[in-house]
Amino acid sequence: MADGPVDRRKRGRKKWLLRIAERERTADVRCAECNDCAPPAPIASCVSDAGVIERTWRCTVCGNEWTTSNEV
Repeated sequence: MADGPVDRRKRGRKKWLLRIAERERTADVRCAECNDCAPPAPIASCVSDAGVIERTWRCTVCGNEWTTSNEV
């Protein structure tokens, strides 16, 4: 009984959890004006001497620009 109802539910649940996790990773950065997802790549990126990565994004829908920063 390797492919019983419990196993199918586990596989289905695992697929949904992976799909949700992927969507959350790609949707972390959003435009403050129209709430659309950020483009796949920033228009500019730089690393400071203090180890901070700054990325500049431009919304493909409304043209709004914003900057994000992360410590390395």
